[in-house]
Amino acid sequence: MEKRYNSRRRISTPIVCKRFNQAEGELLIDGSIKNCCSAGFYAELKAPVKAGTVLVVGMTGNSMGYAAAERSHALALAEVRWSRPMQAEDEACFAVGLKYLTAC
Repeated sequence: MEKRYNSRRRISTPIVCKRFNQAEGELLIDGSIKNCCSAGFYAELKAPVKAGTVLVVGMTGNSMGYAAAERSHALALAEVRWSRPMQAEDEACFAVGLKYLTAC
């Protein structure tokens, strides 16, 4: 049985990420948060990121089904703790564990 310090909550929230020190013209990374806790979250991203990379993560939707005009917008600064390739629904995907650094 896996032991964790924080209990996790399953969600499915679309996100977009960019590197904190991103060069101009660098593409954004789409993905989805799959579970979260007070210390961080697990996401599936459509591009690879290395452990130690700091990302600015923005929610582009929410798991409650509200329309865009009704939802709140949230940003978080998070450090990639681990990343590994995976196969999801016939497209390349990367499983990523992130630790919150601060919330905006």
